[in-house]
Amino acid sequence: MSIKKFPFNMILWTVTSSLVVGIVIILFTTSDIRRNSEDISVTNNISFVLKDYNGNLALFRGNSDEPYVVLDEKTSFLNEYDRNRVLAGISVNTRSELEKLIEDMTG
Repeated sequence: MSIKKFPFNMILWTVTSSLVVGIVIILFTTSDIRRNSEDISVTNNISFVLKDYNGNLALFRGNSDEPYVVLDEKTSFLNEYDRNRVLAGISVNTRSELEKLIEDMTG
């Protein structure tokens, strides 16, 4: 019986992607706890945009030019279709849409 070895890069990519998604989820969860109800109602109306920032995936809030969070994921690793979507900016309106989008892009 032989054991199939997985390439180290594949394992590293999987672990890194999982950590990034987890950190982003934790950031959004803990920031919600700290906000009062007034802030939450305003925040729910702000969309998030996933786009390129200096070669990395980054989250922007609303129309901001400064990233809210820069992910440790290179846009050069994306397939051509996803890379073009990210370069144009992908808007989402809810956190669940954002989490799914990040998971799709990094996983």
